[in-house]
Amino acid sequence: MVKVPRSLKAIAALTKVTREDIHSLELGEDSYFWMEKSRVEAHPEWVLNPVEIVGRVMAHNKSPDLLFTEKDFLPKGSRTGLSAGVPEAKQGFFVESTKIPGLELLKMGDTFDLLAGLPEEAQQQPEAEYGLLAGGVKVRGGKPIPVSGVRLLVQDAQMVAVTRGRDMTTQGVM
Repeated sequence: MVKVPRSLKAIAALTKVTREDIHSLELGEDSYFWMEKSRVEAHPEWVLNPVEIVGRVMAHNKSPDLLFTEKDFLPKGSRTGLSAGVPEAKQGFFVESTKIPGLELLKMGDTFDLLAGLPEEAQQQPEAEYGLLAGGVKVRGGKPIPVSGVRLLVQDAQMVAVTRGRDMTTQGVM
């Protein structure tokens, strides 16, 4: 029989796994699942060494009594907290979700675009725009100049988490 570490309690996304998350002094060796060697060998993705688990940052929420795989974790050396969830080559920023309808319904990893509409009175004022015509569309810096009063603020953004005060969820809707 081979001992396989499991989560003893729910572990939140973007937090570090502690020793207490996988081992209990009260349970002792019963903190682990004991499985036949053939079954463990059939699943090389399972992390068997507790040293490889403790201190790692969770990539997503983990329920109790589940085994660990490398996919459960962010890359080694990742920080904890919201900054840990910001993908490489992307910039993180906070948006008040109550001011953008539907934003609180998104889950971690969901992508979205953020558009802003100008008030009607601002749209009616003629603006002198200087730009290059590319195929009949006014462009500045290679990007179209908005003429409809709608501006693209963020494109292909990725949701990390929804927070309300000190509470955080990566599953949407608080």
